[in-house]
Amino acid sequence: GRVGVGGETRVGDDPYAESNVLLRGDEDGRFTTVEPLGGVEGQSPATSRGAIFLDFDDDGGMDVLVVNRDAPARLLRNRVGDRGGWIGLDIRDRSGAPAIGARVRIVLGDRTISRTVRTDSGYLTARDPRLHVGIGDASSVDRVVIRWPDGSEVVLTGPEIGVMHRVQPPGTSPASVADDVPVRPD
Repeated sequence: GRVGVGGETRVGDDPYAESNVLLRGDEDGRFTTVEPLGGVEGQSPATSRGAIFLDFDDDGGMDVLVVNRDAPARLLRNRVGDRGGWIGLDIRDRSGAPAIGARVRIVLGDRTISRTVRTDSGYLTARDPRLHVGIGDASSVDRVVIRWPDGSEVVLTGPEIGVMHRVQPPGTSPASVADDVPVRPD
């Protein structure tokens, strides 16, 4: 929603309501507006105050939950058919909690993607601590290097793509070091 009330057209009784904008990123770091505006036909303008990006249905596509003021939240499910490859990483600490602050490097040939496990997001929202990393048209991942805040490391060589991998720090029960969590079909 708008930050201030201005000379723009008013929608109903809410002077702050406006249409949401959904952007699609490409491999060059550029964004284009997805049409229809907001990604969904027939959405009414609202005063949206937050968004959570998460694979809500565990089908491999990032969905968006939009948090609105004085209105129900809206779940925008990603139903794009060819959305590219991905790898999921559920990095845990020794107690089994999300390993906040762990740093992850995903190596794809000469390309490296870096992520940090975190839950901070934006106003009125938190993010899923699981990492969901798009790898585009890459058919495999060479390796994933995970470094916990205490300095310990685990390297996953040739991990399967299209699944969520649960990874615990070294010294944890060997049976749970890299448990693959199946993804539910759409």
